[in-house]
Amino acid sequence: METQGLHRLYAQICKADNLDGQEIVLHQLKSVSKTGKSRRKLDLSTITLTPDTYTALGHLISQDRSIEELKLSDCLLNDTGAIPIINGLCANNSVHQLHLKGNNMKNLSAEAIGRMLRNNQTITYLNLEWNSLGVWDSSFCVLAEGLAGNTSVKHLDLRNNQINHEGATELAAALKRNSCLESLDLRWNTVGIIGGRALVAMLPHNKSLSEMDVTGNNVPADIVKALETSVHNNAERRNVSHDYETRTEILTRELRQVQSEKVQQVGDLMERVEKQDRLVKETKKSSAYKMGKLRESLEDKKLTEKKLQAKLDMLNGEFELASQSSKSLANRVKHLQDELIKQTNNNETQLAQCREENKEKQSKLNKEVISLREEVNLKDNKIMEMERRSESQQELIEDLRQAANRMDVQLREVRHQGDERVNVERERNKEAIRDVERIKEKEMERVRTELLDNESSLRERVLRVEEQRTRMEEELSRSRNQQMQTRLSHEDELVSQRQSMRDEEDARTKQLEEKLRMMTKSRDDIQEHCSHQTSAVLELQSKVSSLVLENESQKRRMESMSQDLGSKETDIASATARVRTEMTAVVHRLEKENASYQDVLDKLTRSQKKQQEQNEMIQSLEGKIRNKENEIRRIRDDEDNRLKILQQAISQFAISGSRQTYVTRQPESPHQRSPSRGDHSDVFNDSIN
Repeated sequence: METQGLHRLYAQICKADNLDGQEIVLHQLKSVSKTGKSRRKLDLSTITLTPDTYTALGHLISQDRSIEELKLSDCLLNDTGAIPIINGLCANNSVHQLHLKGNNMKNLSAEAIGRMLRNNQTITYLNLEWNSLGVWDSSFCVLAEGLAGNTSVKHLDLRNNQINHEGATELAAALKRNSCLESLDLRWNTVGIIGGRALVAMLPHNKSLSEMDVTGNNVPADIVKALETSVHNNAERRNVSHDYETRTEILTRELRQVQSEKVQQVGDLMERVEKQDRLVKETKKSSAYKMGKLRESLEDKKLTEKKLQAKLDMLNGEFELASQSSKSLANRVKHLQDELIKQTNNNETQLAQCREENKEKQSKLNKEVISLREEVNLKDNKIMEMERRSESQQELIEDLRQAANRMDVQLREVRHQGDERVNVERERNKEAIRDVERIKEKEMERVRTELLDNESSLRERVLRVEEQRTRMEEELSRSRNQQMQTRLSHEDELVSQRQSMRDEEDARTKQLEEKLRMMTKSRDDIQEHCSHQTSAVLELQSKVSSLVLENESQKRRMESMSQDLGSKETDIASATARVRTEMTAVVHRLEKENASYQDVLDKLTRSQKKQQEQNEMIQSLEGKIRNKENEIRRIRDDEDNRLKILQQAISQFAISGSRQTYVTRQPESPHQRSPSRGDHSDVFNDSIN
């Protein structure tokens, strides 16, 4: 159902059942209909709903197919309000997230939730926080049974539901039959020691639960640790199974590729065999046709010689074609062998190129390391220069302080001299004393001003030098920190790059080794097949050569017969001239000619027998061809058996991997690590071998 008619459907349900709908609910349904193709969420949290609204919402949810998230948190539904909504969810298949937090649901709601979990297989997130579902054990047992038969809920929140140890045991018994729940929150209940032990006993049977929290349940620390370790083991097992699935997918892809390659090779072989069959059939037809012509020519007396010669010429041409076809087959076999050798050489060159590339990358990395070290040395030299400058400035500051002390000493000496002069002048003359006092006052003022100016200038210089010193120290600290950070980052990058390069090299070498192994196997199979074919071709060539020799012998016999006939014709011509004179001699000669004619007939019968023997030879060749076809079928059956053996090996590896993951472990420390991926890969390679 489209989201554009949610509010209309709600209004229709209210009219049909004479229910009073709430405007707030209608407004929320309109806002849901305006969201469009984004995630459709109906949020009615913290809204007090009326009984009519409960029933209307139940009918709406049962008919709707658009809402994906339903929030009814803190609505104070109670059992009377929650049951119609939960019953409506039994027929819904679009809601994936359900929030029923803080609704004071009790035994009837728990039973309704259990029925809903049996019928609804689309909800993946269920929040039942802050309710009272665990007060009655019988009703909570119904909820647990529904959870046992559910195959969609992955996250279940049962916080603050007053679940005691009996409810926890029922929940644990149900989770033994559940294989989809991944996260369970049981905080702030009253599970106790018995419930904790039941949960610990449940975890070896449930391999999907990877998150569980039981804080605030009066569960001892050792049971909590046992739960955490078992849940952690489930999480690791889940990761291992995910890795195993990815590896099996990769292996299945490779097996499919190998199967396709083998199918292509078998198809090529079948095409070649079919071509050979066609050639053999053509040769059979041509030979049968020629033998028929030979028989007809033997029946005819006068045209026998010419027809037999023409037929023999035709036979020689066809035998030459057969020999040429055999030679072409041998050349094809050699070409296939050359291609295999080229492929192996190309694979070896690719390996060498990969190794050279890795060496070049390592050399580049070493050069970068050397350049980074040079930069670090340059920065260290700069730091040393800055320290030297700071030391020189400190020396200047000390020199200035010494100069100020000297000026103070000089001032004191000047004051002392002035006092002595004043005393002498007082004794001599009071007026001179007054003049001297005036001069002294002027000089003192001048000296004071000079001293003040010098002190202010010195203070300014000292402040400037101190500011420069602080700046230099800050720059030094910054540069040192930057150098340390850059050095650490470069070292991390180097380590990561080296590891990545090593991993890539290992992966490439493994792939190339597997390809070489498969290529060698295919090469051996093809060589065996080619050897069989070459042996068959040699046999055919030997048979063809024997047939050629027989034909040549027949030609010679026919030539001798023609010569005999020519001599006989000359004798007949001479005899006809002497017929009148020597009739008796002619009669004797005619009798002799009849005897020779009978000999000729005997020779013709012998040639017919030889032709029959040739037909038998052809039939034997057909039988051999059939045997070859049976051998090809046997090769196909062997390849099918190999594929079945590979599939059985993969299934045995999967079974062994699952058994190894499900084997109960001995007690170990919590810091003990899970088996590495390399161990699983070694087991897999051993199983394939």
